[in-house]
Formats: sequence, structure tokens, C-alpha cells
Amino acid sequence: MNIEEFKGAKLIRLDDWYVPEVKKKEKIASEYWIETNVKTDKDGDTIIIVYIGNVGTKDKIQFFIKPEKCQLTNDHKDLDPAKILSKIEITLRTCVQ
Repeated sequence: MNIEEFKGAKLIRLDDWYVPEVKKKEKIASEYWIETNVKTDKDGDTIIIVYIGNVGTKDKIQFFIKPEKCQLTNDHKDLDPAKILSKIEITLRTCVQ
């Protein structure tokens, strides 16, 4: 929160967490691209799809995040995630199976 982007930002309360409001998103030059999509699966649960790849290639990794089922999976037919990412970390609510 102490980075220059958040200096003087208004704080918004979300679920007892204070999040800085940022009105302008700066485009950062990167050798990677990322796209996301939110859908509903056949069971009616939310599924978040995250695509990540290198700029200039069609090779990508594809992650599926299912918050209601507390799952993170990837598509084995796509690029190995270790070829692009060193770490991926998500936090999901406590799941009761």
C-alpha cells in the first residue's frame, strides 16, 4: 500500500478490508500477456479462466479457478506453467467439502 500508485488514494471498505481506489491503470510494458474470463460451469458454479502467454506467440497456459469448489487446475494440453511462472498464489475462502 505504500507504493507511489496508491499515494493519496481514497480507501474503500470491502468485507472489512480497506482497499485503495485507483482510477487510472497504467500500462506496463511486459513480455507477457494475460486475459481473464468469468463463466458458469455445468453445475452452476463460477469458473474463472486465466490465460497467460508470451507476447508474440500463441502458446499459453490456462488456469481454471473454481471458488465454490476451492479448486485451481490447469489445462494439461497447453504450455507447462513452469515455463512462464515461478509461482502462482490464490486465496480462497475456507471450503467445506
